[in-house]
Amino acid sequence: ELIFRAQHKLRDLIEDHWRGGVAVIAAGLLGTLIYGVSANKKIEAQEAAVTMIAQLDRSMPPVSDLSLQGIFPLDEPSDERRTERLEAIAERYEAHASETEGAAGAASWNRSGAIWLRLNSYDRAESAFSNALDEGGLYSIAAYNGLATTAVAQGDMAGAIAYLTEISDGDFGSMSETALMNISRVARQSGDVEAARA
Repeated sequence: ELIFRAQHKLRDLIEDHWRGGVAVIAAGLLGTLIYGVSANKKIEAQEAAVTMIAQLDRSMPPVSDLSLQGIFPLDEPSDERRTERLEAIAERYEAHASETEGAAGAASWNRSGAIWLRLNSYDRAESAFSNALDEGGLYSIAAYNGLATTAVAQGDMAGAIAYLTEISDGDFGSMSETALMNISRVARQSGDVEAARA
């Protein structure tokens, strides 16, 4: 008798509320669909952004083996054609970064900054590297290193040490230790032997 009554109550409950149950299930399925479509679009956008970066990377002018070994500079300042090509690529990286969010955008800013640094366009290099800081992680480390290198190129040793300290004070493992070594090198270069030793 108890089982019979329970069956009747369950049947009455289903008959009274089946429309609500269907609505809840439909809402859940719709939410899942919307989330899936949104996530898929984000993935596709990041894939497209990374593809664009790879295309720009391939468009960079070649560098000789002797330049990679530090025997010759990466670029000859008197080569106007090469300089114009590098400027155009740096601007394309910046345009891409402005339209892209997340890691791909930060990567584009860092690449642009590196090119402007090669061309001794320090203001533009600093601007590009600064834009990459918001992403955090490895992208911020690369940006701080770029900013430090830009500061050293302009003779601002204190500024370079401040940028490197952002890395050394962070929880970045061996990269924080490397930043300490770089701070020592910059301090020694500026003549502050005590700071270098510390």
